[in-house]
Amino acid sequence: MSEKENSYSCVVCTYVQSIDIPKCEMCETPNPFRSKPTKSDDTTYSNGTTLCPTCTFINSGNHVRVCEMCGHEFDAGSNPSKKFRVDKNEDKEEEEDDDDDDDDDDDYNGYNDFDDRLYEPSMPQNKDKKRKPIEAVEKPMNDNELKSYYNRYISVLKEQRQQTKKISDKQLHEIILELFHSLQYKNEQPEDIDYYKKRQNELHHTVQVLIERLKIQTNENINQISKYWSYLKQLCLNGIQPQTSFNQLCNYLIKPINSNKQFEYYLKQNDEIGGLLQIMSNTLHGVQYRYSSSTINRLFDCEEEMMIDNLRSELEFLLSSYFDTLTIINEFSSFSQTSLQEVNNFHLREIIKNDYPSLVEKISNDFITKVPQVDQMLVKMLRNIKKHLFCDNFDVVNKSDI
Repeated sequence: MSEKENSYSCVVCTYVQSIDIPKCEMCETPNPFRSKPTKSDDTTYSNGTTLCPTCTFINSGNHVRVCEMCGHEFDAGSNPSKKFRVDKNEDKEEEEDDDDDDDDDDDYNGYNDFDDRLYEPSMPQNKDKKRKPIEAVEKPMNDNELKSYYNRYISVLKEQRQQTKKISDKQLHEIILELFHSLQYKNEQPEDIDYYKKRQNELHHTVQVLIERLKIQTNENINQISKYWSYLKQLCLNGIQPQTSFNQLCNYLIKPINSNKQFEYYLKQNDEIGGLLQIMSNTLHGVQYRYSSSTINRLFDCEEEMMIDNLRSELEFLLSSYFDTLTIINEFSSFSQTSLQEVNNFHLREIIKNDYPSLVEKISNDFITKVPQVDQMLVKMLRNIKKHLFCDNFDVVNKSDI
């Protein structure tokens, strides 16, 4: 409520206005202060109004069913007889609203539990003229806020239209050249091209050296596996002789030559292989009545042959993939353009920056994951022999069955 005595704040839209008007100028909610009689009011009544017994609000019309102020429902046969005399201007305004009483009745039916301190009447929806100011109150953004977004949208549209109108073939060519220069796609001098070629040759040589080194390391490990496997086979076969114990056989093998000393050192560094040898010796003692020494010897030979063949096949596959990649890189570097020589230089830079480093990284990883490890292969082969010895039937003639 406003502090001034000649004004009040609307209970619906909080609009501050004169206390003398019958309804709110913004949302047309009835003025509750106009309905209260004062000392200066006359006790005579006019025929165009009806007094509400609940809130003492003056309702327009003789046959009012619901109070416009508080929603009080009048009985059909007991309309109150007290009716205040109002001004002619108010009579004229309320006569204009008589046609809307039926619609207003439907709007106010939901307010039976009325509290005059929390008055929230429904909004009239029958006239466009009355609905317009209410819509203005319910807008989430005012015109000034919306205007800034609209101006930005129009500005973007204008810029797009101006650009599409101004761009020509010549300007498009200039834009493309500018893009190339901004990304450092520029024409190189002859010495720059020589530098790229020289750098490519250096990287190509580096890759070839790495490939050759991987090939050599793989072959060395394969030969080492074959060499140590022959010692392991001899230890196992001699261990099944009744007159020779496992320890006596080891002492005999490590004495004569330096290679046996190397194998002795290898066994000391690999406890897992030494433990498997002891298990294999016990296993052979348990199955020697089932298989002859020659059969067990062939079993060891077949296991070695299969493992070596698999390792060499994997090496050939790796080398083939490396050489295929090098072939693609060489073909890509020799690709030329007749109109834009800088594109050719771009290929060289991409090869130097991405292709060769990727291939070097792949070969380096294969050194760790693809080159066979001697101890791992020997352990795998010993376990395969043990598995075949416990089988009821095995064919040592056909390698694929082992």
